[in-house]
Amino acid sequence: MLEKKERYFSPLTMLSHPVSFHTYSSAYQNQCWDYANELGLPIWSAFEWADFVRARDQAQVSNSAWQNGSFSCQVSGASPSGSFTLMVPLENGETPRAAVDGEAVDVSLQDAYGWTYALVPVPISKAQAESRQVVVQT
Repeated sequence: MLEKKERYFSPLTMLSHPVSFHTYSSAYQNQCWDYANELGLPIWSAFEWADFVRARDQAQVSNSAWQNGSFSCQVSGASPSGSFTLMVPLENGETPRAAVDGEAVDVSLQDAYGWTYALVPVPISKAQAESRQVVVQT
């Protein structure tokens, strides 16, 4: 499970039917959920996962450009969580400044597969598609 979080950045799914859970698998399932909580992994229902997949599928990044140490793009879509996270690769690994529609946003860094990325939160509508202008100064 730790490798899923730190190396592969991918979901881990588990299924236990109610009868199985009641008769023999509850101890194992509960240990898995406890460990996931310790690692800070989200535990989503099938409905939450489906909402995420739909939002990710419908999200669009357009008009992207690198110019003079600055990355800009349009991000559009809707998300049940009220935001998207845009991953922007960095060459120097320093925390950049970022703005969405001209408003500063906090940026965090994530290392993945030998690259450092800026994680830029993009506030977006929960209900209907909308577009946001994102600028990242590296």
